[in-house]
Amino acid sequence: MKKSIVILLTVLMVVSMFSGCAKEAEVVKLAIAAPLTGDFAEYGTGFKNAVELMAEKWNTDKGGVLGKKIEVVVYDDKNNGEEAATIAEKIIGDPAIAGVVGHFASGVCMAASPTYQEAGIVEISP
Repeated sequence: MKKSIVILLTVLMVVSMFSGCAKEAEVVKLAIAAPLTGDFAEYGTGFKNAVELMAEKWNTDKGGVLGKKIEVVVYDDKNNGEEAATIAEKIIGDPAIAGVVGHFASGVCMAASPTYQEAGIVEISP
């Protein structure tokens, strides 16, 4: 699990370097969009904890990515497509967010994915 999160963070940070999403920011933001409440909260909490743990490890051990600290921004999509679409709009509104880990279910991902794709933000569903 740890190795997959490290690989995920590496991919997101390399992509952000080429897309220019985090060039001006003091930090590189990584969004988590997952069900933190409701029937699937157990899964969302697991994703959130794993990403936060690895971001903290990278910040401590490697000084972050590209000389910038990783900041995790957490959103609760409640495993709801309408909520996911709203969250996607919030995420693309922050130019420092380099990528998104989320959403949990395919239907929820499909509600948010067009917004991320149009904005050029990487979305990886755990």
